[in-house]
Amino acid sequence: MPTAKSSATGRPDLDLETEVRVEGLLFPEGPVVLPSGDLVVCELAGRRVTRIDARGGKRTLATFAGSPNGQVVAPDGSLWVCDNGGRWVAESAADLREGPGDQPGLLWRLTLDGDLAPLLTEIDGRPLTSPNDLCLDGDGGLWFTDPVWPDADGQVSAGKIGYRAADGRAHYEHEGLRFPNGLAVTAAGDALIVAESYTSWLHRFPILGPGRLGQPEPFAFLGEGTLPDGLCFDSAGRVIVAGAGTGCVVVFTADGEDLGRIPFGNDVTNVCFGGSDLRTLFVTEVGLGRVSTVRWDVPGLPMPYQLGWAPRDAEAVSTDA
Repeated sequence: MPTAKSSATGRPDLDLETEVRVEGLLFPEGPVVLPSGDLVVCELAGRRVTRIDARGGKRTLATFAGSPNGQVVAPDGSLWVCDNGGRWVAESAADLREGPGDQPGLLWRLTLDGDLAPLLTEIDGRPLTSPNDLCLDGDGGLWFTDPVWPDADGQVSAGKIGYRAADGRAHYEHEGLRFPNGLAVTAAGDALIVAESYTSWLHRFPILGPGRLGQPEPFAFLGEGTLPDGLCFDSAGRVIVAGAGTGCVVVFTADGEDLGRIPFGNDVTNVCFGGSDLRTLFVTEVGLGRVSTVRWDVPGLPMPYQLGWAPRDAEAVSTDA
């Protein structure tokens, strides 16, 4: 399979072939790769978290009354999972009806043995709305997005960005984005990049300290009709974003310059790196209910507690293309 190759300016060749890794999934989202190499995905419409081995064998880790939407590998080796309460959009290609949103939204702790327990259900006595995606920082804290889904008239109210500290205390740090979605902390730990799906923008929030954000700055625009969903970084500092609506993965420099797109031909929702060399990019394709991969020119930036992650006080991750 062809591998993305960079020019001297760090611009990758995005004319890539994709390889289908697993099919038959019901609105796959939130991919993570375990140290074993197994892939774990959330199936929103299946209302389950599914573990997939190298041969494509699938095993349900847990089922949900609501709907698992995003997940990370936690410091203790468990999975921390966003449950949006049973919401997903209708996808005719997968013959799905819109999710009813009939359950409370919350965060769960899920062990690889299948034990499921609430992690966070409320902030300041008020229940969470519809947690969508989450990421860890180098301090063991957890950032997550909590958007408001469109009302009957299609109007979208302001969503929130929340933070759960390593000691379990939680608060909302920002409110105002129209459907905040995917998010990730930069390699230096100095900024949080957040997708605002309903405006097609990515925003950059300075991180002022654990759980503290500065004012957001516009970072990158995906273009009308391309809704940013999940995102990740590679070790060259590039930002890789799943663009729902137009079915493309969009790549930006660390400064927000548009480097191009990888077309998939159906809605894509999330991306992550895995493989023994962290050069395999996994892409969830909800329109066809599958996960595909492409080979990348440099390793992905390891997420905290992912195989290959270096603690903040250890050697910094290389940013050479």
